Amino acid sequence: MFSRFWYFVLAALTGIAMAAVLLAHGSLERRTSRSLDADLRRDRTEIELSLRTEARKRLDSILPIAVNADIRAGLRAATDRRDRSTIDAAIRGSLNRKLVELNGQLRDGHADLLFAVDGQGEIISQLGGTAPQAGAGLGAFPLVRRALLGYAGDDVWIYQEKVYRMAARPVIDGGRYVGAIVHGMEMGQPFSEMLGRGLPGVTVAFYRDETILAAHIGSQPAETSEGQVMAFSRQDLISGLAQASSDPALAESGHTAPRAAGEPGRAIYSRVVGSAGRAGVGYIVAQPKEQLLSPVGSLLAAPSADVAALPWALIVGVPALLFLLGLLFFSLERERPFRRLAAQVEAVADGSRERLDIPDHRARFRKLAEAMNRAFESVMTKAGGAAQVRKPADLGEILGDAKSASPQSYFGFASSDAPADVPEVPPTPPPAPAMAPPPRPTPANK
Repeated sequence: MFSRFWYFVLAALTGIAMAAVLLAHGSLERRTSRSLDADLRRDRTEIELSLRTEARKRLDSILPIAVNADIRAGLRAATDRRDRSTIDAAIRGSLNRKLVELNGQLRDGHADLLFAVDGQGEIISQLGGTAPQAGAGLGAFPLVRRALLGYAGDDVWIYQEKVYRMAARPVIDGGRYVGAIVHGMEMGQPFSEMLGRGLPGVTVAFYRDETILAAHIGSQPAETSEGQVMAFSRQDLISGLAQASSDPALAESGHTAPRAAGEPGRAIYSRVVGSAGRAGVGYIVAQPKEQLLSPVGSLLAAPSADVAALPWALIVGVPALLFLLGLLFFSLERERPFRRLAAQVEAVADGSRERLDIPDHRARFRKLAEAMNRAFESVMTKAGGAAQVRKPADLGEILGDAKSASPQSYFGFASSDAPADVPEVPPTPPPAPAMAPPPRPTPANK
C-alpha cells in the first residue's frame, strides 16, 4: 500500500515538475516578447529625439552661411534686380563660389543639396543635384516659404527622386529678409549608420513606400545562454512594409505598434514628420527576437555561475530523502514478505515442515503460498506419496459412523455387534439389606 502510494507521489511530482518547466518556458517567452516591445518603443522615442537633435544641429551649422556678408550681398542684389527673367552671371558665380567654400567648412555636416534663394524663392545658386531650369524656384515649399518670413525650420523632401533632410534659415540684410539658405542631406546609409551607432544592437532603416532607402543592421550575438539570436536582413524589413503601410495606426498616430518583421524579430514602422511622411517616407526600428532554447537546451546551456549558485544541498538532499523513503516502503511491502515466504519454502524443501503457513502471508504472497501448497500436494500425489501427505482429519474415521452406533454408546465407541436384548436402561439394583442397630453400651462400659 505504501509503495503504491509512493509511486503515485513520485509520478505526480514528476508531472508537476515537467508542467512547471514548460510553464516557466512559456512565461519566459512571453516576458521576452513584452520586454522586446518595450525596448522597441523606447528605441523609437530615442530615434525621434535624435532626428530633432540632428535637425537642430544642422540649423546651427548653416548659420555661418546665412550671415556671411558675401551671401547677404549676393541675395540682396538678386532680390532687388528689376528684370526677373534673368540674373546677372556675376552674382550667380559669386554665390556659387562662396557656397562651395562655406559648405566645405561644415565637414561631416556638409550639404548634399544646397540652395541660395532670393526673396521671391527663386533659386539663385545650387550645389548638388541636377541643375535647375532658368526661373525655377522653391517658394511653393512650406519650409522655404516660412524661411522667407523669418522662421528657421526643418523638413524631409523628396527631390529629384531622392529623399533629403532639409533645413532652412532666412538671410537678413539691411533689416529685411532678402532670401534663405536651404541645406539638404540625403537620407542614406551614412545617416542610418550614424543613428544606429547610438543604439547598440538596434536595426535602423529608412524606407519609401515598399523600398528600403538605407539600413543599419544592428549587430547581435549569435547565441546566448537562453536562446539563439538571428540577424536581420533587408528582406526581413521589406516583408513587413506592405502590411505596415495598411495599418490604420500608421496614418492616425504616425507609427505602428510593435509587429513581426520577418522570422527573426519585431519592428515599429514610423512616418517621418513633414511632407515626405505623407508621401510614404518613414523609418523602421527593429530588433531580433531571441529564439528561446528548449527546456533541456536551456539547462545544458546554463552559465557555470548560475549552476554554481544553485542550492545543491537542497537539490541533492530532497531526492535522496525521497529515495530512502521509497526503499523503506519497498522493503516493508515487498522484501520482508518475500523473505518470509522464501524461508518457509526452504523449510518445506528440507523437510522441517510439510506445508506453508497461509496465515503468515498477506495479499499476493498469500495467494502464492496457497498455490504452492496445492502444487506440493499435486507433486506428492503424482509421485505415489499420497499416504505421506498429511490430509485434513476425518472425524468419521476417528469417531465412527454415528448412524450405526449402538444406542448405549454415548460417544459412539460401542461395537455394532452388541446383543440386541440388552436393555436401553439397566434395571434398578435391589435395595441393600437393613443393618442391625449398634449395641447399647453397658453400665460397665460407662
